[in-house]
Amino acid sequence: SVSCLLNSRSNNRYDGTPWMFSKLDSSPVNLGLSGTSLLPIICALWVKYKYKAKLIVEIRDIWPKTLIDISGISKYHPLILLIGICERISYKNADWIVSTFPNFGQHVKNILIHEDFNFTCIPQGIPIKLLDSNSKLDSDFTEKYFRDASFKVAYAGAIGPSNALDTIIDVACELDKSSHDIKFYFLGEGAEKERLFNKSKNCRNVEFVPRIRREYVQDFLSHCDLMYDSVKNIDLYDYGLSRQKWMDYMYAEKPLLVSYSGYKSIINEAECGTYVPAEDEEVLKEAIIDYSKKEKDELKSIGKNGKEYVLKYRRFNILASKYENIFDVLLDE
Repeated sequence: SVSCLLNSRSNNRYDGTPWMFSKLDSSPVNLGLSGTSLLPIICALWVKYKYKAKLIVEIRDIWPKTLIDISGISKYHPLILLIGICERISYKNADWIVSTFPNFGQHVKNILIHEDFNFTCIPQGIPIKLLDSNSKLDSDFTEKYFRDASFKVAYAGAIGPSNALDTIIDVACELDKSSHDIKFYFLGEGAEKERLFNKSKNCRNVEFVPRIRREYVQDFLSHCDLMYDSVKNIDLYDYGLSRQKWMDYMYAEKPLLVSYSGYKSIINEAECGTYVPAEDEEVLKEAIIDYSKKEKDELKSIGKNGKEYVLKYRRFNILASKYENIFDVLLDE
């Protein structure tokens, strides 16, 4: 979770040895802390003050708030209290804070009770070389799952408690009893897959698709008409959301429909889809029906907006330049 990023303008060279065993001189170093928890902050602080380094803390999950809001763990649990202490220490001692969440600065402000910190949002990027692999699904696969002319709504990603897929499963089963020719596809694995499969096994319009390799995902998406994502209706998302699956959806030139009530970004900025309130079945159902009635050209135009957006703002070289700017500012200090 902790790595050393040496000053490229000095004579230092990092030979790949783990940072705690490498010999560093007194020249400036940038220390990056990035991981799924903030417990390594103690090690990071030791390096920061021993070598007079600059500390960058990158947040991709808001611990311990994620554990409290998603898993329901008490905020007074000893582990939660420990992570909370590490969180405050991290923000207080960071020379720069980076996060994939666009409104994460507000969370830091709530923790520190002041605005005297440096923050930059560097969101998820898009691996264009991987997405441009041109790998095609087997013809038997496409014939089995995409043989009819129904309007196809798809979700691709983890199938776990935080993904709140009960809402769309309930909508799908309700639409199965209607005259609307709409099918729903779920591609992914997770703890909730078996339960949701059993819940919808009598719904003729629901398909749980077997796992496919990453390079085939774009071909899978090309057969769909509308992409879906969802989260729970909790205040964790007041600080925004940046999902890798959104990048895949948008690059595939597909409209997005997202059940989400948090801080809005990306989709509204790109004008490539619609947000509906999280866990609201009625509004979601009406939105799906509305999309199913749109002309193919209109759907294509909405999807095109998404691809143009990710190519303009989410290439890795563009995101890397944001980090480079942070390094330049800290090294100039």
